[in-house]
Amino acid sequence: MDIPNPPEDQELRNVIDKLAQFVARNGPEFEKMTMDKQKDNPKFSFLFGGEFFSYYKCKLALEQQQRGSFHDDDALVELCPPPLPIIQLFTSSPASLQPRTSPTVQQKW
Repeated sequence: MDIPNPPEDQELRNVIDKLAQFVARNGPEFEKMTMDKQKDNPKFSFLFGGEFFSYYKCKLALEQQQRGSFHDDDALVELCPPPLPIIQLFTSSPASLQPRTSPTVQQKW
């Protein structure tokens, strides 16, 4: 699964990011209230499965995790896979994952 791409439209990205913060802070009731109020607003189509739905859910999960209100780490990984460098670390060859040994230091007694 790829990391969801944010909208190129900076205003829409700000709307999604801010809503994710508010929902993480105020709970799912806030999301429901927003859905009720914005059901006819195309800028909020991401709430109803629109183009940036997965980006919104990922941002929401990250915000909830930062606030300590997200308790299902498996679901978080499904919503927001780790960034590429972490993925590369775990898909590297087994030899590259072996701990490095420090040079042997001989003690003189």
